[in-house]
Amino acid sequence: MILADNLVQVGTICKSHGISGELEVKTSNQLLLAIEPQFIFILLDDCFVPFQLIEVWPKNHGGCYIHLKDVENDQDVKALLQKNVFIDKHLVDQADLDTLGDVVSVLGGFEVFDVSGNYVGKIQCIDTSTINILIELDNGAVLPLHEDIILGMDVPARRIQLDVNDELLQLN
Repeated sequence: MILADNLVQVGTICKSHGISGELEVKTSNQLLLAIEPQFIFILLDDCFVPFQLIEVWPKNHGGCYIHLKDVENDQDVKALLQKNVFIDKHLVDQADLDTLGDVVSVLGGFEVFDVSGNYVGKIQCIDTSTINILIELDNGAVLPLHEDIILGMDVPARRIQLDVNDELLQLN
């Protein structure tokens, strides 16, 4: 079974494109274009279903278009509209994460460590509803997330080190 913890959301299918089953994907990052995975995953009936990616190409002004194997007509396309698109997290490495938006897209479930290497908590929720991104940890702590406080990341190990001071941790 494919688990959500092993996937990262890279976009949402918003409409059809052309007449051969191509799809337009609204993306929050460039991971789908940068990685061009062999398979993508779409949540259908509470299961992550793999689809073979035949082609991905950029859309003007952000987003991209995709062509999937066995998605060939309007009926196939309609079943996928407004569905979220995921890729395997193991395909994402540090080099692919060149913006904070890309980093945020993979952080769910990461373990957080402070500047001394002490375990702080596990990321449960990421709030991107305002310009100030916040992460909520499993221990209830809420921390700001900004490029200036990210000291390092190990994507395969799902760990991030942040420069957060003790006073901020004690506020929570």
